[in-house]
Amino acid sequence: MVRCAGLMVALLTLLLATDTRGQASDDVRALRQENERLKLLLEAANQKIKELQKEIDRLKGDGKETPKKKTRTLADILTVGTTIRGDYRFRGPNKSTGEWTLIVKELNGKKFKGIYTATQTTPNKGKGTEVEVEGEIDGDRLTFSTVNTTKIQATATGGLTSRGVELTWDGRAGIADLKASVDR
Repeated sequence: MVRCAGLMVALLTLLLATDTRGQASDDVRALRQENERLKLLLEAANQKIKELQKEIDRLKGDGKETPKKKTRTLADILTVGTTIRGDYRFRGPNKSTGEWTLIVKELNGKKFKGIYTATQTTPNKGKGTEVEVEGEIDGDRLTFSTVNTTKIQATATGGLTSRGVELTWDGRAGIADLKASVDR
């Protein structure tokens, strides 16, 4: 392409600097035709460069044609059969830690029913609890409470953050922070 541009400049210089009185008109006409042909080649090369740049951008993911990945909400993630797993840590004097799961069993609009399971890692490793829960999923907000039990009465509230699902468990045993990572 640079060669074509250089040749075109040389031809134009030659055309302007030469006294055409002594040249045959056929030579001048041939040079003008060659000049036009080179202009067309240059234009075609520039068009090809633009097309290739668009293809490079598309392949890199920077192209305008590439659709942006939609960020999913908690309501999109929590469908029937979904299981969330995470860790919990009680605040204050309780200080027990462990793992928790929430399984969505039924979903009706924003309302859901499920099973909540907690298994301690400290101080009583392996001690576990499983209870039925009912709650609501609204966009990125999640709330649920234990049902059909007098042993554990608690409510968890929170939602989806940039770090995952973060909930606050508030019950007879105290207040705990529940955290789980999810794929957005």
